[in-house]
Formats: sequence, structure tokens, C-alpha cells
Amino acid sequence: MLKEIFEYARDAETPISICGETASDLNYLPVAIGIGYRRFSANVQVVPQIRHLIRNLSVDDCEDLSETVLGARKRETVHELVEDFRDQQVG
Repeated sequence: MLKEIFEYARDAETPISICGETASDLNYLPVAIGIGYRRFSANVQVVPQIRHLIRNLSVDDCEDLSETVLGARKRETVHELVEDFRDQQVG
């Protein structure tokens, strides 16, 4: 759903951001980046962690992750993909 929302906003040339708990979820933030999101609004306490994560990510790797995640059929598979990515990229 996040991909479709992003694509509608992009096609309409409308700025879009992710906010709240979704933007604060460090596990799924790389997926959002891979989809194309670049604006995030989160609790001020999480912002330093988000900045650190984003600085250490490759957009290409995030795009690969999001494509794989969006093609997954099971929730468990998505969780495994995201956790594996986090372990490989962030440690």
C-alpha cells in the first residue's frame, strides 16, 4: 500500500512523507527508502537513530530490499528479509 500511495503522490507531483510510528520503525525504514520516500517525521527521541541509519544505508540496497519485500507472499518472509538486511547493513 505504501508503494501505491507513493506512486500516486509522485504522479501528482505532490510531496509526501511518512510520519509517526511508521517513520520511527528502524526495521522498515529501509523498505520505505527503497520505495522512494525521502521525507520522514518522527518522535524527536528517535531522530538521531534515524539519521544514523540513513547515513549508513545505500539507496540501491534499499531499492533491492523493497522489491524483494513487496514480492514476498508471507509476513514471516518479510520479517526475515528485513531482519537479515538490518543485520547485514547495520550490524
